[in-house]
Amino acid sequence: MSTNADVIILFGGTSSERKVSVASAQHLTTILPNALLWFWSANGAVLSVSSDELATHQNAYTSEFSPKSGSQVAATIEDALKQVGSRVLYLGLHGGDGENGWLQEKLESLRIAFTGSSAASSALAMNKSKAKDAVKTRGVLCAAQYLFTLDQTDALKGLLGFQSKMTQIVIKPACDGSSAGLSFIKSQSECETWFQSNKSSRDLWLAEERLIGRELTVGVIMHGGCLTVLPPSEVILDRDAHFDYQGKYLGVGNREVTPAEVTVYEASAAQALSLLAHSALGCFGYTRTDMILTQKGLYYLETNTLPGMTKASFIPQQVRAAGISLESFVRGQVALARLRYN
Repeated sequence: MSTNADVIILFGGTSSERKVSVASAQHLTTILPNALLWFWSANGAVLSVSSDELATHQNAYTSEFSPKSGSQVAATIEDALKQVGSRVLYLGLHGGDGENGWLQEKLESLRIAFTGSSAASSALAMNKSKAKDAVKTRGVLCAAQYLFTLDQTDALKGLLGFQSKMTQIVIKPACDGSSAGLSFIKSQSECETWFQSNKSSRDLWLAEERLIGRELTVGVIMHGGCLTVLPPSEVILDRDAHFDYQGKYLGVGNREVTPAEVTVYEASAAQALSLLAHSALGCFGYTRTDMILTQKGLYYLETNTLPGMTKASFIPQQVRAAGISLESFVRGQVALARLRYN
């Protein structure tokens, strides 16, 4: 296998999850120590930074990374991509234009080798409503939903009507990561408060029936030339806690168990659902699918095409639980990226 001297780790970006991306890059650079580090800043410029400066950045989940040294690669990501050449771009990005297919489409047009799913699959998975439609055609259970923008006619009326039927609902961005912007609503007054607080938004929002059950997540990776389904993880929440940004990345109000303490049957069903979603969405490389195990069965929530790669992220947890070294997994993704146009 080739060395990682010709790999670029691209991280940062303009999305609400850019801080998580920095934490992923901090971990990835320990696995690919010779890789170049390109930081896509919030203002759009791409900077080449040192591994030392990245490693010494503290509190990545809560503090913006503002490199003091390093050189500018390009003023825009589009111009930076023209300098990638034959190197592999390891995408340490999360959410927004790093994961919704926008960047992948540009990479494909330039035939740049990159990790993760294609533009089409990334766009499909990021649109949670369309992703649900794709898996529902294969018999998967999905929560009832209401899709809306805040500036559409009768949006509030529709949201109130949906909440009255479902009682407890979850509202999240329909086409972005769910960690930021996730809200749990229990009443009409909470609906109205949420609506007023977000009325300036022009984003597409997804309201779903809140499902009560066990929160599971399962990774699927291409490893050793075949798809491998990883052991499930479970998120166990404290009473009245939510798996939002603080819960997911700061460990507030929850604990994560890998492998999940479920029956063999439940684990197999969760793995089958994750593999089905990976296939239905046409994904490549690796994904992680979130689901809820209820008394009625497993409900599909969403699929992440660039799941977190921090030290504490689920994919590293599950890779280790499967007895696979993180180095072999990451280097395998680099090798796979080189073959994506073959």
